[in-house]
Amino acid sequence: MFERFEPDRGARARRHMVAVVAFDGVVLGDLATPCEVFGRVRSPEGRPAYEVRICSLGREVRSEHVTLKAPWRLSSVRRADTVIVPGIDPLDRPLPEELLRALRC
Repeated sequence: MFERFEPDRGARARRHMVAVVAFDGVVLGDLATPCEVFGRVRSPEGRPAYEVRICSLGREVRSEHVTLKAPWRLSSVRRADTVIVPGIDPLDRPLPEELLRALRC
């Protein structure tokens, strides 16, 4: 049985922010799934329950098959309530140092 989503109205006025980090070599399914899942949740009033942001170092991110445009910079990671780091391909590919610094903040 599913429980109805009831946000704590006194906790904060803004929506819970989810930052999904995009980078060259990102696994597309790992990037898209949290965007779809969190982006579809609605409050009892029908409004989006989460603010989902795809964040990256630059405006474009290359995957094996496509190039994506990321609308948000990494500075959104610092303000996020939840940060999701998708998988990378190949697994031994190093993440950029600037990205690692942003995640450590």
